[in-house]
Amino acid sequence: MQLLILVGVNYGNASDSSQEKSILARLLQMRMLKNKNVTSVFTVALREMLMRKDVCNMRTTIQLLLENEFGHVMSRHPHNVSILISLFGFDRTRAAEILGEEISEMIMAREEYCKPVRLLLREMIRFFHRNEFPFSTLANSYLSCIVEEIAKSEHGIQDHVFRSASELLSAVTLMSISASVKEAFSSRRSGTNYTPDLVIVHDRFEAAFSEYLDGVLRWLQGQGVRHIFPSAREYLQAYHKLLFMERPEVYCALEQGPTEAEYAACFKVICECRLKESVLRLIIGDHFTSLDSQEAIRIIEGLTKRAVENRVAADSCQPLVTLSNPVHLIDRLFQLSAYRSPGVAMPEQFSQFALKKYYWKVWYIVMMWTCAGKVSDDMEKIYATYPQLRLFVHMVLVKSFRFPLEFEGKTPEEWDFVEAECAEKEKEVSVSLFFEWMAHFEE
Repeated sequence: MQLLILVGVNYGNASDSSQEKSILARLLQMRMLKNKNVTSVFTVALREMLMRKDVCNMRTTIQLLLENEFGHVMSRHPHNVSILISLFGFDRTRAAEILGEEISEMIMAREEYCKPVRLLLREMIRFFHRNEFPFSTLANSYLSCIVEEIAKSEHGIQDHVFRSASELLSAVTLMSISASVKEAFSSRRSGTNYTPDLVIVHDRFEAAFSEYLDGVLRWLQGQGVRHIFPSAREYLQAYHKLLFMERPEVYCALEQGPTEAEYAACFKVICECRLKESVLRLIIGDHFTSLDSQEAIRIIEGLTKRAVENRVAADSCQPLVTLSNPVHLIDRLFQLSAYRSPGVAMPEQFSQFALKKYYWKVWYIVMMWTCAGKVSDDMEKIYATYPQLRLFVHMVLVKSFRFPLEFEGKTPEEWDFVEAECAEKEKEVSVSLFFEWMAHFEE
């Protein structure tokens, strides 16, 4: 045992030579010994090798463990999972980053690794109770590895990569919703026994889930990622699966996936995580989105409705979404509702035309943002910018949803006159733009 400690303290860099790597492999095999004294000394020696020396030692350790776990069944060590878990005890973030990169490379190389990797992660995550598994860190490193492969690959990557990513990462996120996380969200929902410890558990998971959403959306909107999806339909499906907007059976159908009851409990937790502005901005982009504009509006609507429908009493003192620049975000949504003729370059003036269905969807979204929850500090600015919103708020307050109403100093008859006047002007502009577009098209 003294020799074991001596090796751990004096071990160098596993990447220096095959001999160093062989020593590390032999040390990992010693974990199979049943002696409890050896087990405790093994853990200390391993910590010394990984934490005091070069960071590549942890990568080499994880590689050796994965090679053994997915190698020949007769030579598989029974303690691979317990050693992997101990690595997370040494450095959770670094271990999750390296594990994410390694399993990403494995699955990109061979599709059949997806299922055993998912089952391995399920087995590991079972041992994380109050100390939640760092699923967001693993997801971000997994996706970063795909981005690097896209950048250096001359012939693209295989079709299974995108399917495996959305399947695995959504499954890992659901697995990571531990009993303590469910208890924390349940206590917050009911308003009883919401102890300081449960507050920490709730806030930590909510922050991790927000980080997960930011990571997957940056990946989906990233340069070159759209092209790894064979079709726009499959690209949209990846959004739905990773944002948990698919049907429950999509997640429950996986082998050893959650039951419908388990999924319902996990989905409740996901729905009660507060909606963040960064998520909205990543979906619609400041100037460009890889998504179809109409699908982007649908996703924003779905996430907003989900947030509204799952607000709990503890959320009543907060706005639905805290927006740093609400006018810019709302204007961007209206840009997405603008009419675009497929395959035809339209003059800039045609951005004034909107698709009626999506124009009203945007107003529905804006009303939810501004009215579902505590009035935000920016409400005055939004209220002053959009006359239509002022009318909607007025209708809600007076509980009358007919048009026209007496509003802002004008009688219904006066508003009828204003409406007719505006309609005539819009008709003139539309005709003018139509002839301008025809002339532009003939050129």
